[in-house]
Amino acid sequence: MHGDFLIIIQPRKENKSKSGGGGGSPPPPQQPAAPQNPLHTIRFTTVDSSQATYNELIRECTQYLCGELQHLGFPVLGTDNLFFFIELSNDSCQVILLVSKFDFYVVAFRGGLQVFYFGDAEITRELIQSIFNDVTYDYIPINFTSNYTKLETKAWKKRADFDLGMSKLDHFISELANLKTNDKKLGEIIARGIVTFIQLIPESARLRRFNRRLSDVAEPQNGVYSTYQPDDFDVSCQNYWNSISEKVLHSTTEDEKFDESIELDMGIQWPNEEDDLTEIRHVKDVSIARRCLRILKSRRRGV
Repeated sequence: MHGDFLIIIQPRKENKSKSGGGGGSPPPPQQPAAPQNPLHTIRFTTVDSSQATYNELIRECTQYLCGELQHLGFPVLGTDNLFFFIELSNDSCQVILLVSKFDFYVVAFRGGLQVFYFGDAEITRELIQSIFNDVTYDYIPINFTSNYTKLETKAWKKRADFDLGMSKLDHFISELANLKTNDKKLGEIIARGIVTFIQLIPESARLRRFNRRLSDVAEPQNGVYSTYQPDDFDVSCQNYWNSISEKVLHSTTEDEKFDESIELDMGIQWPNEEDDLTEIRHVKDVSIARRCLRILKSRRRGV
């Protein structure tokens, strides 16, 4: 009906949580229990990476997290409050991300013999120790929270200023695999690396239009990888992912009107334009190229 996915929707929750964190989603509502079995691991390497291998990474994440669970044609994240690993490697080192299955939320990462974790995601040292327990690690709490506002502040960089692509992924795998705790720029390096990982994997899986842009630059041209910078529309979709999810999950038909519309920023190309999401079919339009959104908006106005 509309490809592998348009947007991954998070499961319905009763509590109201912060928005725009750790890839745009709120933390789990309660402290998760320690897993009893080895965690599922999804692996990706930048060695000889291509559009095909990147697309397979996103497909594998989507399939593992959602399976056949859907609502009105949208893949829905499962309700398991557990975790899985995403192992990222290049030709010399690796970083392992610990990700929540509940909301595709990056809660910790391992680089070398160090494990860094965000305490704001209801993650405790004891839980981290129970997960990363194959050897003796240094378990280090990150001294800032994982919402986008804090990440951008620590990174000294807005999401729209990040160059995203395979070369940047390769760079931050090395950076986070070789962190030194006495580095004065430790927080900045972590924040920039985490934002890069979040954009290239969870956000790419959530938003089809964004995924297409990143997929395009994942294929090297004459051996060189290009990059993509998120535009205002991409950032707006990310910021409203939680709100969009709630409205979709509370809808029973595609024609049902939302109680309140969601206004997405159309960006600098059309600085005075916004795209109003008022029902399910408009959310599906989010995956279409922005020029098509402009046409759709004009048609709804009767132009």
